Amino acid sequence: ENSKKLSMNDTSNEIESNKFRTSRRNTLLILNQNHISEHELLLESNSSDASLMQNAAHFVKYASYIYLKLRNTVVETFLSGSEGSCFTRPLDTLFRREFNLADIGLEKTSLCYMNLVNGIIATPYAIMVDDEVNKVVIVVRGTRSLEDLVMDL
Repeated sequence: ENSKKLSMNDTSNEIESNKFRTSRRNTLLILNQNHISEHELLLESNSSDASLMQNAAHFVKYASYIYLKLRNTVVETFLSGSEGSCFTRPLDTLFRREFNLADIGLEKTSLCYMNLVNGIIATPYAIMVDDEVNKVVIVVRGTRSLEDLVMDL
């Protein structure tokens, strides 16, 4: 293990002087209290890295669906074609499958809420329940257009 014990005063000076730069690709220097260690990134043999990549593969679809698929489904299916500012699922339906998103490839996911407003003070986002992994998923849409880029500034 590549680590060196440091005093608290030495730590900031050593980091600022770039003494702890790694020459290997795919590694990360980790500062833990009084020592710095090197950790290789995304190794199949590392169970936490493997779990991270599995989760990333599972949740990446939400990141892409928030841009168009989810919005279109909400407007067409849940808001009956009307352009509302948000969709709020009635509380008495929380344990029913009627707001399932199977039509867009999220078979075990139900929509709870979606804000459709896109402007200077609001960004579209959605709150869903993913029954496959038993998690609440909150997805916030990022920059989609030149207008969004200007608003982000």
